Amino acid sequence: MDLTEKYPALTNVIGYLHQDWKDDYDWGEIGIHYHPVIRFFKTHNPIDWAEQATRELREFIDLNLDEKHLEDALYHHFVLGTMPSYWGFSFREWLEDVLKILEEPMEQTKKHFIPEFLG
Repeated sequence: MDLTEKYPALTNVIGYLHQDWKDDYDWGEIGIHYHPVIRFFKTHNPIDWAEQATRELREFIDLNLDEKHLEDALYHHFVLGTMPSYWGFSFREWLEDVLKILEEPMEQTKKHFIPEFLG
């Protein structure tokens, strides 16, 4: 199964965390973290694309893949350029954390730090 074709919006949001994301999204005082990157995706794309990414991520999580299959999907299909274990998460926990950000109300997303020069 080609996951990138089945989940195009999810592929896009995970694509923001490509191998050089730390260089692209080093926003100084907040340090390097994936939360603002996911919020950047959410605020800088059409709302329907963010909503589709949310639906796709929810569906992907609901597949209940084991950690080995999640690792394979994230690194070999979606080409994730970070390690969830760096933040103390399993792959499933990390996906659920990303889902929380995508599901939070836009007002809350905008209250969190989004670099001024990008907003």
